[in-house]
Amino acid sequence: MAGGRPPSYDGAVGRRYDAIVIGGGHNGLTAAAYLARAGRSVLVLEKRHVLGGAAVTEELYPGFRFSEFSYVVSLLRPEIIRELNLPAHGLQILPLDGTFTPMPDGSSLWRTNDHAQTYREIARHSRLDAEAYDEYGQAMLDMGRFAKPILGFASADSHLDLEIVMEALRIVVRTHPDVKLVVSGRTSKRVVDLVNSHGVQDNVALIGFVTSDDLAWHMGAADLFLLPFPDTVYNRGRWPNKLGLYMCLGRPTVSNPTGDVKTAFERHHVGLLAEWDPEDFAAKILTLIEDPMLARELGANGRRVALTEYDWDKLIVRLEDFYEEVLG
Repeated sequence: MAGGRPPSYDGAVGRRYDAIVIGGGHNGLTAAAYLARAGRSVLVLEKRHVLGGAAVTEELYPGFRFSEFSYVVSLLRPEIIRELNLPAHGLQILPLDGTFTPMPDGSSLWRTNDHAQTYREIARHSRLDAEAYDEYGQAMLDMGRFAKPILGFASADSHLDLEIVMEALRIVVRTHPDVKLVVSGRTSKRVVDLVNSHGVQDNVALIGFVTSDDLAWHMGAADLFLLPFPDTVYNRGRWPNKLGLYMCLGRPTVSNPTGDVKTAFERHHVGLLAEWDPEDFAAKILTLIEDPMLARELGANGRRVALTEYDWDKLIVRLEDFYEEVLG
């Protein structure tokens, strides 16, 4: 997050405006942007030398920049990002890969996304707290799922078979109106029209194109994943790479009984298979939302299988063995 220097207001003297917003914080700027978007003339007044309010990043100490008050964007509503087209104006969501807390006695606490490292850091201060860390993390995850289920759908730009996902989402919204679907990939007009035509625009976050290196950070927010996979000749002979990502993240997946996907689900129990029907697809989604124990078990199976069966190093060895056997 960053703050920008406001322009001079000398030219505003003597002019008439439809609206005057007092304070150029993030809320004031959002309100002003919507008013301007609606064709109103707007004046924003800010006494500080930077805009952004609580979302400002400043150099508090030489060489060190800090987000003074807000360090996450969980309260930035996805519809604001979409309606104001913020990515086109420079918005970039960065993953929070760790927090550093300095302490008065000169020690510190560094929490990262490496579970083992974070455990060791906490244990330096309290072995008891370190032992309770997993339980705390699971409790927070369960609370988050209770508050608002999040579904994930990863794509680069094709968004194949997204229509059945939207139809199923419309059904899920009837019983879980706060459910959110996070969709990655270049946002085409076709995708936007598809979302709007199903009336689920308040339940969908179109986050745009995300590189493969960063995709896990974004999709990691989901409680379960959706992988529509119709029974076609093309699908019978291929393995969807995104399923590997879903399993690595330790979340269950709802998909269809086609080709190797059917085999993996039935052999390893990494998710639920649905018929190619929006009602059944929605029913499987609801099962996982409403049975967190089952979702956790299937997700853990997926994580284990990803590490033991589909690890690239192991797959390379198996492929080499195959070639040696075939070539004699």
